[in-house]
Amino acid sequence: MGLLFGARAADAVADGDFGKMVSSRGIAPACELSLVDISAVLGKTDTVDVARLYDTERYHLKGIGM
Repeated sequence: MGLLFGARAADAVADGDFGKMVSSRGIAPACELSLVDISAVLGKTDTVDVARLYDTERYHLKGIGM
């Protein structure tokens, strides 16, 4: 995810598209990345349900064969 987010952020900088953050819908690599205006997300927190989505003993996503 870090590589995908970083590449999308670098593209935004190259395009002069500032004041936005990279947002993701879905699970990598089959996720949709978009840019969201920072003002739309300031003060909001969206956390990951680690117990539901991850096998914490192996540090792998659950249910996708990894």
